[in-house]
Amino acid sequence: LMCIITVIYGIKPSGQQTIAAFRLLADYCMKHFPEHEAGAMALKMKAYMDDVASSSNSPAESRSTAESISFTLNLANMAVKAFAHNGLPPPEEMSSDGIHVGLLGYLWDPQKDVIKLDIKPITFEKPKKGKLPPPISGDFSDILLKTLTKRTLVSQCAKIFDPLGLVTPITAKLKLDLHQVSDLKVKWDEKLPTKFLRVWVENLQLAQKLSQFNYPRTLVPEDAANTDLEYLVSSDASIDIAVVTLHGRFLRKNGSYSCTLLAAKSKLVKGCSVPRAELKAAVVAATLYHIVKDRKSVV
Repeated sequence: LMCIITVIYGIKPSGQQTIAAFRLLADYCMKHFPEHEAGAMALKMKAYMDDVASSSNSPAESRSTAESISFTLNLANMAVKAFAHNGLPPPEEMSSDGIHVGLLGYLWDPQKDVIKLDIKPITFEKPKKGKLPPPISGDFSDILLKTLTKRTLVSQCAKIFDPLGLVTPITAKLKLDLHQVSDLKVKWDEKLPTKFLRVWVENLQLAQKLSQFNYPRTLVPEDAANTDLEYLVSSDASIDIAVVTLHGRFLRKNGSYSCTLLAAKSKLVKGCSVPRAELKAAVVAATLYHIVKDRKSVV
């Protein structure tokens, strides 16, 4: 009789099992080793799969929390690969280019403390034996024309992972353009009319440029007068799409305010009147504000 004692990714509940184990371990640590509560709470509340993204009020507190996380995990014979701290270069074992670290689907430059989208190179072929096909460079119009199907376009859009909605103006346009394709009622692998080629060449070229933009990770400016966060919620809609943004601001010592995008969402509202679309946008805005304010998931 043989027993597998590791959690295998790809098995449906593996992610949930990992988080459940972290929470049980954190509770055990806080009960028996209360001096390591900071690390246990970070593991319990700030873990996503095998990443822990926790913020502190000072570098010393950050290092202390990291030590507590290591202690907590060691209680279950688990270890941490490495810790990355803002203001410092990333450890070699955490970075493939010596600059960026993966952070919940984004790329984080800890030395500059900015994040950006992790945009993969354009490829239209399927992986073979687990290996990705070589990326396409230069003009790819002819290649896209051969594979211009709904499946191909949806696949390319799905590569843009942006849970915070930092590039919502771009992804909102992609939603609208994909909706035009869906309106044709074509099958997934049916060739699309060539009139869509130019639009989607431009869309994919634009998507490749998204990795050039950096966004601040931290919200509190260095000259903040206090740490009281104020939310600014905006929503607007047309007859086609509704867009919502949530900004956070802090009072500066000179009397002005900082303003940072926390999250944004878009929603297709085609077929609605403008008043009804505005109401749908308001619902999305209220929901987004509630999630951020209640869970503080992006703060």
